[in-house]
Amino acid sequence: MKKIIIGGILSAIVIIIMGMLFGAASSEMYKMSPKTLWKPMGGNWFTEMIILDLVTGFILAGGYSLVKKCVPGQKLQKGLCYGLLVFVVGPFLGLTMTYLTMAVRTKLIAVWALNGFVNYILSGLIFAFIDEKIS
Repeated sequence: MKKIIIGGILSAIVIIIMGMLFGAASSEMYKMSPKTLWKPMGGNWFTEMIILDLVTGFILAGGYSLVKKCVPGQKLQKGLCYGLLVFVVGPFLGLTMTYLTMAVRTKLIAVWALNGFVNYILSGLIFAFIDEKIS
């Protein structure tokens, strides 16, 4: 449980920081998109995003603890493989559907894909590192 809590929190921190960096880098792309695509950002959206990122971190860390023995590789390779697997079955498939069905700029989808890739690779590496270092 300790590994899941620590891994989940560290993963959430990575996801939050990367989200801010990629969001800042792509802010002009949002402005060029049709306004009808985006939900108004009112209320406590930032707090809700932090909570969602924490929940995501805990789910990913718990998932790693469940499947780590089935993931190929040794040590950090396991984390890399896990992060790639999560990216492919999560954001990659979802963003492919977004590309095919919505009027979202291709560059923006590419930024989201890169952000997801970085998030899940780094998270996987965090989980593998923590799994190795904490007993």
